[in-house]
Amino acid sequence: MNSEPKTGGVKAVRQQLDEKMNIGDFYHAQQLYKTLVVRYTAKKRYIAMQELLIEGAVAMLNKDQIPAGTELASLLIKHLTEQKVKCTAQVAEPLLSIFRAYPEALDPSKKSFVVAVCE
Repeated sequence: MNSEPKTGGVKAVRQQLDEKMNIGDFYHAQQLYKTLVVRYTAKKRYIAMQELLIEGAVAMLNKDQIPAGTELASLLIKHLTEQKVKCTAQVAEPLLSIFRAYPEALDPSKKSFVVAVCE
């Protein structure tokens, strides 16, 4: 039996994600965000997954990666909807931080984010 430790755990993927964001490899960073979402979901670590999606959406939007940020925000909204999370101030504040991260002009992605949140 192989005695070497397993690699590719959440910590390793998180490290790769940080490296990709730091060098501006946003496509691969987005893929790593989605990989972590799957892993957190499988472990039922929903709060960690929500925090990751909020962080990822804001980070991507702040780097002018509008489609990537919008996709991560959409995954968050999908999760909140599926879990029937009630819209409280605690839930709304992170959503507002995503909204604020969009460029000032009412980009179609920003409008679709607002529509999705309000549904």
